[in-house]
Amino acid sequence: MICSLATIAPRTSTVTMLPTKKLSQIAPSREPALIQSLGLSTVIHDLVGITSALELRLQVVESAIPAADRACLSTVVGQLRALSRTMRLLQEPEGPSDFSPSRQVPLDEWWRLVASLTYGVLPRGVTVRAQLPDHPVSFAVAGALTQIWLLACGALTTRYMVGGHRCVVDVSAECAEQRVQLSASLPAGHVAGRKRGTVSRWHRQAMRIAEPLNAELQWWTSDAHTATWRCCTTTT
Repeated sequence: MICSLATIAPRTSTVTMLPTKKLSQIAPSREPALIQSLGLSTVIHDLVGITSALELRLQVVESAIPAADRACLSTVVGQLRALSRTMRLLQEPEGPSDFSPSRQVPLDEWWRLVASLTYGVLPRGVTVRAQLPDHPVSFAVAGALTQIWLLACGALTTRYMVGGHRCVVDVSAECAEQRVQLSASLPAGHVAGRKRGTVSRWHRQAMRIAEPLNAELQWWTSDAHTATWRCCTTTT
């Protein structure tokens, strides 16, 4: 039996639309962080390729251009290479940045890469005074330290700092053969006391990153004069 198309009832479906005001109340998941990590990996890959291409081109033309132009282009190549290394430090420690676990970076060089990120997180007017040795740590540990340190700065900025932000944060490191302790301190008068007993999202995320390294964290605590933060971890 052949049915006429007119006798066939069309199928209908109902789409449920959720109000955006309800969606905005849902706790954030790791999907956005995953997308950001994958996007960051792509940008780093492209940036490394651009830097290498510029460096090769510079080697070809350096004998035919003025010394001032050669020095300028060489500086640009160096800055791009440093930028790509800084971006690698921003990746998740367990992510693609661990492509070379045996690679090492001295702590003073690590700080030169991370200093600009630090000033980007801390409030304007805060000065960071750092004295770090050239003690080497693995690149994977350096990446984890970057994440933990920036989370500490974020917590300091959003939860603890009070009053004027014209203060100095001192950063130092104590190094043994297989351990390194990164420390930061500032005058206690710039740190609020009423929120220090709670564990914030900043602190929980830092502990999540520190756990695989068996790192020990002292989150912002203070006495009558000084507020301090410490992270002690292995160098490999």
